[in-house]
Amino acid sequence: MVSLRVRTGEIDQLESAVSQMAHLLGRSRRHDEIRLSSGVELDRAAIVVLRALAEHGPLRPADLAELLLVDRPHITRQIQALERSGLVEVSVDPRDARARQVDVTTAGRVAAAQVRDASRDAVARALGEWSSEDLSTLGALLAKLVTSFRVDLADRSQDRSDP
Repeated sequence: MVSLRVRTGEIDQLESAVSQMAHLLGRSRRHDEIRLSSGVELDRAAIVVLRALAEHGPLRPADLAELLLVDRPHITRQIQALERSGLVEVSVDPRDARARQVDVTTAGRVAAAQVRDASRDAVARALGEWSSEDLSTLGALLAKLVTSFRVDLADRSQDRSDP
């Protein structure tokens, strides 16, 4: 494990802000606003899966679970619900006939775009007074933060699976 010189005050402030942001973004009220504004009647978990497939698909269910850092049974349930809604389709993976892949349908692409646009509008309202420079800096830093968290989670997952 890499040893880091931790600056406690800065880390405490950052951890608090990240925790508050996760809470605010995960609130059912925010989801309800985006759901109503987009016209897409899906629960939060299904929206996350649909948006990931629209951005990265087609994917095998295992690859989708890995991308979203969730368990495979969770992905299976979401795929089944999205398939029943006509938003995704499951087909034979052309690289391996024994495997399946999932991709969004045309209706799924439309729904994902509606959700993305509604979410983008909510972010634009919240950050409307921010300068372009601040928005650019924040975007770059948040992308870096997400990458750091993904690497840390992958490393921890690997540590748990090593004998």
